[in-house]
Amino acid sequence: MMRCTAHLWFPCLLSVLAAPAVAQDPPPAAQESVHVSWNTQDRVADPTPVRFRIGFEQTTIDPSEDLGLLGMHLDFLEPLEGWPGIFFGLGGFTAVDGYRGGFLAGGLEGGLNHHFSDSVSIDAGIFVGVGGGHSVPNGTGVMLREHLGGQYQVSKNLGLRLEFSNIDFPNGTMGDFQLGVGAAWTMAPWVARNEVRAGRVFPAAAQPEVTRLRFSAGGTFLLVDSSSKYTNGKSVDADISLVGGRADLFLDDNLFLALSAGGALVGDIQGYAQVLTGVGYSMPIDERFSIEGTFLVGGAGGGGADTGGGLVVQPGIGGRIHFHPQVSGGVTLSRLMAVDGDFDATGIGFDLAFSTGLPDYKPGVRGVLLPDQTSLSLWVVEVMHRSYFPREDVRLDTGRDMGTMHELGLGLAFPLTTEMELTAQFFGAYEGAEDAYAEGWLGGRYRHHFAGHPSQAQWHLILAGAMGMGGGGNVSNGDGAMWDMRGGVGFTLSPTVDLDLTLGRTAAVDGDFDAWSFQGGLSWRFGVPVTKG
Repeated sequence: MMRCTAHLWFPCLLSVLAAPAVAQDPPPAAQESVHVSWNTQDRVADPTPVRFRIGFEQTTIDPSEDLGLLGMHLDFLEPLEGWPGIFFGLGGFTAVDGYRGGFLAGGLEGGLNHHFSDSVSIDAGIFVGVGGGHSVPNGTGVMLREHLGGQYQVSKNLGLRLEFSNIDFPNGTMGDFQLGVGAAWTMAPWVARNEVRAGRVFPAAAQPEVTRLRFSAGGTFLLVDSSSKYTNGKSVDADISLVGGRADLFLDDNLFLALSAGGALVGDIQGYAQVLTGVGYSMPIDERFSIEGTFLVGGAGGGGADTGGGLVVQPGIGGRIHFHPQVSGGVTLSRLMAVDGDFDATGIGFDLAFSTGLPDYKPGVRGVLLPDQTSLSLWVVEVMHRSYFPREDVRLDTGRDMGTMHELGLGLAFPLTTEMELTAQFFGAYEGAEDAYAEGWLGGRYRHHFAGHPSQAQWHLILAGAMGMGGGGNVSNGDGAMWDMRGGVGFTLSPTVDLDLTLGRTAAVDGDFDAWSFQGGLSWRFGVPVTKG
């Protein structure tokens, strides 16, 4: 048995919390046939609890400076049957207090969760990612965060949290132990598997309750006030064009929670980005038109914009026209204001949105057989590593030769057919850039499947292309616009997991950056039963 010391508090805690989980019976054996396409019959779904956590904490940069961070996390609470305490997820942090507006970090996390009762639970987890911005002393950018949290449920979905955490940049000098406060929203959408488990199938009956979700993508023109300044004190003399997306979770017919992210596509403020969350209210005028108001708060900065500690608020009002029960377009007028910086702007935004509904089923247990002709929204979640090998004559903006650069990435893909996918990917560098460097990509991917023996991993040809933007790290990519083309092979390891290996060529549209790259990644495929939003 492990002997617990002060330096081993986190592994010891994990071993204690894990004890109840290992006593569970193993899950039933899955059928071994490998599926590469989906149909609407014989699909089995499980209720999959997910939790969105948001919190604030203040860590240390040096003895004379603190950094306030807003953290946002999406946890999959029971991804493995038979191991109910384990959770995996995605997380991110943005600066909202101090002097380092523009600091951003993102990565993966996992841990263990234990319920003492329906109201009280604790969890311990670890975050591994990359982060940087505004010249924080983060070394190569690798960020580790361990936490011990307690949660009290004030309702079925809403919980209040306290977290004790330790932030560490192994190659930098910042980070400390700190106490944070936050809240969590928990729900359990049904997730369909591309397989059937023998002996665990229950006929499903649909329930009238439907959770409505809306996803939108678009652009915002930020008309920057003449009084706004860069961090060097000079006046900002350029506007910003942002591209990004927003997800809205409706609590009832009108009130919704919102999470949005965007980054500068063109403009002189290269590297500017913002991550915001808040609430909104939709008021229908008739069947086709509605008026919406939002109030968002979060972190923003980068590109030299003087957002102070990074905390910004953005109230907005707009109109929405519904082309179809599930498709709409919106126009929003907003006001972006840095709370303790010299950066304010008026925003004019346009978006195209898709709404859907998440139905509930009874019985609420694993292994529900969905009714025939159930509509499935298919998704792919990806975790990737990319290495760039620039041409010998490529230099950073500081004049130094650019060597190999390594990045970690997260992605989403939306299958249009069994072979075509739309992709959205985000990468952050942890080695090879002089400061925080990040990329965002939108593109398409083609997979040509080759037949194989059902007991073996099938393989497929991959061709992909994307347009994106990158900023920071003194990487010489001009105004940030970039293109990427790649090809390779993929292997279907299981009905829901693929391994992809690709070679690519990436270059800036009007900058000097030009590189070959190698990328490897794992992807998880799943379907979500949906109805009209």
